[in-house]
Amino acid sequence: MKETSEILSGSDGRMKARLKILPNKPRSTAWRSPARDVNCPVKSGKPVSDTMSKKLKLSPSISYLLGMYGKCAQERSASIAMTSSNASAIEKAVKISMDELGISPNKLLITEFDDITRVMFYNSKLRKLFDDALGRKMKIFKHPNDYAAEYIAGMFDAIGAIAHTGMYLSNIDPGDYMIMDTLGIHILQKGNRYYIINESMFTLLISKYSMKLLSIAHGPGNERDPR
Repeated sequence: MKETSEILSGSDGRMKARLKILPNKPRSTAWRSPARDVNCPVKSGKPVSDTMSKKLKLSPSISYLLGMYGKCAQERSASIAMTSSNASAIEKAVKISMDELGISPNKLLITEFDDITRVMFYNSKLRKLFDDALGRKMKIFKHPNDYAAEYIAGMFDAIGAIAHTGMYLSNIDPGDYMIMDTLGIHILQKGNRYYIINESMFTLLISKYSMKLLSIAHGPGNERDPR
């Protein structure tokens, strides 16, 4: 995670994740299930949630998870992982995972790497559905609607930052480049950074969905990465 921590450094990246809905300790262990759990697996091992039945039932919120997950997908793994330097983004990912995917709290693994927090769970069937959706992302997110906005917001919360040189995302793939171009977001590549040229339009698109942007907007002195 060294590369990720470097990408998300700066004022927002320095913020240690202190999740209001998660215990601070232990880390790298399963999150204990509360007394009143919802959408838990039944004895047959099949989840109650219809989301994991035959196909991924896409929603704007799940699109947000796809945006985060696509930036840290690992080959040959049944895990779904989302990382961010922003505590609110992790909280949002956790809530969506439980409420819309039916993931039991004791299946969620929370790990901290310096300034980066990762939430992860294992589900091979859902991992396959996520990968299939990402394979069709240029068709799914080609219109400027809530689905595309949440997807881009998830990307920004995972690999985005605001430096003194401007707003950027790091190491985006050609598919995401095409999605943003289709949505009218213009990008200038400098090394592994993809700077947003029309920042006002980009901000307008994701301002209601990006927890990182909301934190920067309301945090004192956190408007820019000081580097």
